[in-house]
Amino acid sequence: MDELELIKLKKKVELLTKQLEAKHSLPQQDKVQDLQKEMHEMKNKYIFLLENMIKLQGNQKLPTEVSVSNPSVSAGTPSLGSLQVLMLLKESRATSKEFAVTAAQLKAAYNINKSERTIRNKLNYLEAHNFVLSFGKKPKVYYLTPSGIANINSQARSSLTNI
Repeated sequence: MDELELIKLKKKVELLTKQLEAKHSLPQQDKVQDLQKEMHEMKNKYIFLLENMIKLQGNQKLPTEVSVSNPSVSAGTPSLGSLQVLMLLKESRATSKEFAVTAAQLKAAYNINKSERTIRNKLNYLEAHNFVLSFGKKPKVYYLTPSGIANINSQARSSLTNI
């Protein structure tokens, strides 16, 4: 290293040291106010992003654990609806052959209090109506078709308009 580079490095170190000292010399209240201002700006940006995401995608609920049965019903457990199964497939991202799921996987993932046979029957019913496709024999795996996804979206929109 020649002397010119050494002098430049010393100047940079001095400049950085001064900047660091200036940051540390701020009173505690100024630091708190700066952090509060920064948090407020971040909150506004977050709200802006959420609003735009809702505009683009619609007001969708975040994926949550779904329990199909209702223990408060004394006459037995409620039936497993076709739309519920379609929504579970959508939440599990089973929208292509690569991500297809079995009835047992759906039952385990979403704590469904129905037998695998009941879930398979519902999936077979949906397959007969072209909302779901399947392949394989034992176990048979299922995934959503574009018409199944469209059905979910239209049902979701119609339920939102009824509110």
